[in-house]
Amino acid sequence: MMPSSLTYATQFTNNQCLYRNKVCLNVRAVKKNGQLHSFCEYHRLKANSNQRKLEKKKRECSITPPAATAEQSNKPT
Repeated sequence: MMPSSLTYATQFTNNQCLYRNKVCLNVRAVKKNGQLHSFCEYHRLKANSNQRKLEKKKRECSITPPAATAEQSNKPT
């Protein structure tokens, strides 16, 4: 029979935030369907914020063409 302390340690490790840059001892957030997210609520908000910033940056870069390309296409050959 397994000691209860070992069971608790295993369960705690399974529920621990999987943030990989440094150890986070927070409990993983729960999805609407009852499953666990990979990160705790803090790191989920942080990751989502970083993702929105990246998407915004990509949109801004793809909308505005480089100035040199626009000038070259307007010149007659």
